[in-house]
Amino acid sequence: MSVIRDTTYCDSTDTYIYEFQIRNNSYTKSIEQLEIGIDSPQPPNYVVAVPSTINVTPLIPPRGASQVYRVKLIGPGADAYAEVCYTLSAQFENDDCPWCCYIENCIKLPICSCAEVLQDSIYCVNNNYYYNFTLENGTEYNVTKIQLTSPGINPITFVPQIFHFTTPIAPGQVFPNLTAQILGGAAGMDVPIRIKLFSNDFECCYIEPLETTNGGTTWRIHQLPPCITLNLNLKAFIEGRYNPVLNLMTGGEIQVELRNNYSPYALVETAAGYLDETGNSTLQFFNAENGVNYYIVIKNSNTIETWSKSPGQSFTNDVLNFDFLTEDQAYGNNLGLIDSDPVRYGIHSGDVDQDRQVDISDISAIFNDSKTFTTGASDLNGDGVTDLTDLMIAFNNATNYVSVVRPLSNEAMNNE
Repeated sequence: MSVIRDTTYCDSTDTYIYEFQIRNNSYTKSIEQLEIGIDSPQPPNYVVAVPSTINVTPLIPPRGASQVYRVKLIGPGADAYAEVCYTLSAQFENDDCPWCCYIENCIKLPICSCAEVLQDSIYCVNNNYYYNFTLENGTEYNVTKIQLTSPGINPITFVPQIFHFTTPIAPGQVFPNLTAQILGGAAGMDVPIRIKLFSNDFECCYIEPLETTNGGTTWRIHQLPPCITLNLNLKAFIEGRYNPVLNLMTGGEIQVELRNNYSPYALVETAAGYLDETGNSTLQFFNAENGVNYYIVIKNSNTIETWSKSPGQSFTNDVLNFDFLTEDQAYGNNLGLIDSDPVRYGIHSGDVDQDRQVDISDISAIFNDSKTFTTGASDLNGDGVTDLTDLMIAFNNATNYVSVVRPLSNEAMNNE
C-alpha cells in the first residue's frame, strides 16, 4: 500500500490529529484492517495513536483508494516540532499472513497555535490561476516571511513562493492580503496548500487550511475552477445622467452581479465596470457557465438596485448581450422613462443611502449636501455639483415610491 495524502493538525481541543488516505496496491486482495503503531518518541516522552486499530468498512478493494482516516496522537511526546515515526500495517481479507504488508513514515507535529486563515480563495483571470489569502499570526513570534507549498501529488508551484515582510508581523496581528500565482494547474485539479511561517530563518510553524463540515474538521482541498472568461456586453442608461437631446449620458461606475435564478438567488460572481457615454460596458466573469440562466443585477452608488427580467439570461459561447433600454427588460418593469424619441428607459436614481428605496432620507441627504457645497453620491446627474436638479430627481422618485423590485421576499431582502 502507499499513502495518497496525509496531514497533521490540531483540533478545537488542541489535540493532534493525524489524517491520512491510502491506496491498496494489491492486484487481488482487499484490505480489511489497519493498525498504526508509533515508533517514536520513546518513553517517558511516548506518543500513542488512538485508535491504533482501524476496522475498514467498506473494504479497500484491489488497486483502490481508501476513505480518509483520522487518529489522535496523544501522550507527553505529542508536542510542537516533535518528529513522530510510525508503522502502518495492513491486514488483507482471507490472508494467512496477518501483517505482511506495512509502510513506515515520519511526520512533524506543528504548533497548535500557528495562524488562522481569515479567508482564502482560488480564482482564474486571463487563463492564469491565483491563490488569495489573509492570515492572522497566532504564534508568539514576529513573523518575517511566509512560504507556500503544495504537499499533494500534483506538481504545483506558487509564484511568489515566499513573501517577505519588511516590518515583522507581530503576534495577533493580521497579515496583509496576499496573492500568489499557481503554475502547473489545470481545471478540476485538487490543490492542497501548506503555509509555513518563519521568524527570520527559524520555521515557527506551518498550517494546512482546514474547513469544518458535518461537525468534523477536514483538510480543505481547493479544486481549480474552469479557467474561462465570459464576457457580458451590457447596455444601460442611468436616470439623471442621460441627456435626451444628445442621446448620450455622463459615464458612471457600476457593480454588476450574477445571481442564480432560483431561490434563494445566491450570488455567483460580481464584476466592476464603467458605463460609457453611449451606455455600454463589457464586464468579465470567471465563475459563470454557458447555458445557465442568471439574473443580472446592476448597482451604482446612488441608483436603485435593478434586476434583469425573469427567468434570467445565459451565456452562449462565452458571450451574453443584454440591455436595460426597454421597460420589460427589468424585473417588475422597474425602470423609468428617460426619452420618448427614441423610447428609452433608464435605471432609477436617488437611492443615496442605498437602503433599496428613494425616500425622505435621500432627499434630506441631497438637500444638506447642496447647502454645504458637498458632492459625491448626492450628485445624481454627474455634473460635479449637488443642487436643485439632483433634489428634484430624488423627490419625483420618492413621490412615486420607487424601490427595489426583485424575486426575493422582504424578509430575505432585509436579511441579506
